[in-house]
Amino acid sequence: MEAAQEPRAWQAPFANGIPASLQQYSGTLQGAYLNSGRMSEGVAQLHALDASASRLMGRRQQLTSDMEGIVTHTLSVVEKDVKAELHSTQSKLAHEVQSLQSRIETEMANIELRVCSRLATAVATVQQTLASTDVCVQQDLKDLGQNLKDCITKLQTGISCTEEDYMASLAQLLIVNAWTTAWPESLRTAQQMQRTGQAPPPQYAPPTLDLMAIRQAIQQASSISGTSAIPSNVAATSTAGNEANPAPT
Repeated sequence: MEAAQEPRAWQAPFANGIPASLQQYSGTLQGAYLNSGRMSEGVAQLHALDASASRLMGRRQQLTSDMEGIVTHTLSVVEKDVKAELHSTQSKLAHEVQSLQSRIETEMANIELRVCSRLATAVATVQQTLASTDVCVQQDLKDLGQNLKDCITKLQTGISCTEEDYMASLAQLLIVNAWTTAWPESLRTAQQMQRTGQAPPPQYAPPTLDLMAIRQAIQQASSISGTSAIPSNVAATSTAGNEANPAPT
C-alpha cells in the first residue's frame, strides 16, 4: 500500500512583481499577526476570569446570607420545640405531683432560662462566626480581583509595547531588504545609460550622489536591522560605480 500523504496547508500565491528575496518575509509577517491574535485572546481570557471571580464573590455573599437565615430559623424552631416540651412536661408533672409543684415550677423556670441563654449564646456565636467568615472571604476575593486587574493592566501594557517594537523592527527590516534589492538595479541602469550615451527619460536626472555616502547610509540601515556587513551586490555595484565615475579632482 502506498503511504498516506500528509495534508498540506494551502498558501496563497505571491503577487507578480515581488522579488524572491522579499517573498520569504511574508511568513514572518504572518507569524507576527498570529502572535498578536494569540496575545489578544489571552487578554480576553483574563478579562473573562475577572468576570468569573466577580460572579463568585456575589454568589458567595448570597450563599452566606442564605446559610445565616437557615441556621437562625433552625435554632428558632429548636427553641420553640424545647419551650413547648418544657411546658408540656410541666403540665404533666403538675397533674401527677401536686406536692412537688412549687419546686418543679422553680426548677423548670431555671432550666428554661439556662436553655434560652445557651441557645442565645449559640445563635450569637454562629452569627459572629458566619460574619467573620464572610468578611474574610470578601476581603480575599476583593484582593484576588484587584491583583487580577493589576496583572491584566501590566500584561496588556507589556503586550502593546512589545507588539509596537516588534512591528517597528519588522518594518525596518522590510525597508532595508527592499532598499538593498532595488538600489543596485538603479545603479546598474544609470551606469549602463552613461556608457551607452543614451539620454535620460523626461524629468529624470542621472544620479550624481556620492557613492561613498551611499555606502555609509546602507551601513547605517544594516546596523538598524541587526546586520553589520554591506550586501555583496551593493558593495560590488558601488565599487564599479567608483571606477566608472571617478570623483573630480
